[in-house]
Amino acid sequence: MPRYASDNRLNLRVGVSSFSKDKTSLEVIGRLGVNTSNAEQALDVRGYAGISSGLDVTGITTLGTSDSVTGFVTTRGDLYVGGDLFIKDDLVFDEVSGENLNINGIGTIGSLGVSGLTTTKDLTVFGHTNTLGLTTLG
Repeated sequence: MPRYASDNRLNLRVGVSSFSKDKTSLEVIGRLGVNTSNAEQALDVRGYAGISSGLDVTGITTLGTSDSVTGFVTTRGDLYVGGDLFIKDDLVFDEVSGENLNINGIGTIGSLGVSGLTTTKDLTVFGHTNTLGLTTLG
């Protein structure tokens, strides 16, 4: 039977259950490696890390890999961005709705449906155009 650093105990518990619930029970000085004995970061987790209660990250965060082929991130639900969202490459939508959509530069739109008021500085239309209601040109 292999020996563990905690003597012969496979499941090591740290702290006193009636005292340590909301207190720091373990402080690690140096790097902490999970599934590695050669941690390269302050916390180095090799393999899957399941977090069931929440993850709070402060600072710059890199998700995925630097490889442009496999470096992707999947969210299973809503993604909330509390500030500006900067996208370096293409942005692809299945469907979009929003308010105050500003497009600077050339926008190629296959089919444009406008309900309500629209203000357009320069509009070039190729192909067939249907207008219903009041249209002011000039």
